[in-house]
Amino acid sequence: MKKVSDVLNQLAERVCFLALAAMVVVITLQVICRLYFSALGWSEELGRYLLVWITFLGATIGFKRGSHMAVTALVTLLRPATRAFFQKLVTLLCLAFFFLVSIYGVRLMQLQCAQTSPSLNIPMSAVYAVLPISGVLALIHFMANLFEGSGKL
Repeated sequence: MKKVSDVLNQLAERVCFLALAAMVVVITLQVICRLYFSALGWSEELGRYLLVWITFLGATIGFKRGSHMAVTALVTLLRPATRAFFQKLVTLLCLAFFFLVSIYGVRLMQLQCAQTSPSLNIPMSAVYAVLPISGVLALIHFMANLFEGSGKL
């Protein structure tokens, strides 16, 4: 499971890098065209969709690395038994959240399958596909960390 998680994380990192590079090029092109020529109607839309994909995939990368935000100030004040209970509770809540993101992401894609984006004319389900993808990725990372017992959750 760890091997699958590692390979998928490397793929997500590459997709994020390429999407970020594409977003920088598109937004730079948009600024140049707006200043010296006429504005590109599609560039803002593409930049926004790339940012959404970067955000969701980047969150799974952060989760895999164990570098997501955590509120530890209150947890450190708790007794060890209570702290262990809350860590297990947070783990279960994360599992439920990623599961729900996956399920409702698929439903949202199904609802948007007939709609296309205004400028790019791409199916909106392609934009919303990042929800179930990131939910499943996070679940895979979660399970790999759980089986490995790394405590990075």
